[in-house]
Amino acid sequence: MVRKDNPKGIYTWHDLVRNDIKLLFPNPKTSDNGRDTYLTTWDAVTDNHSKDQYETRAFMTSILKIWYF
Repeated sequence: MVRKDNPKGIYTWHDLVRNDIKLLFPNPKTSDNGRDTYLTTWDAVTDNHSKDQYETRAFMTSILKIWYF
């Protein structure tokens, strides 16, 4: 979900790792919703952007560094 009129121009998963984007993300270690969110993100990135497991891991690492638990 994005704000009305999408003021920050978020269109792809890679837009979520920009410095000007702030996200709330449930902790995948303690929350079922967090695990589902993590796995859904992993699957979407793998299917849409990269079949390379190392690229997907690098992207997920960068996302987890900026997403807030």
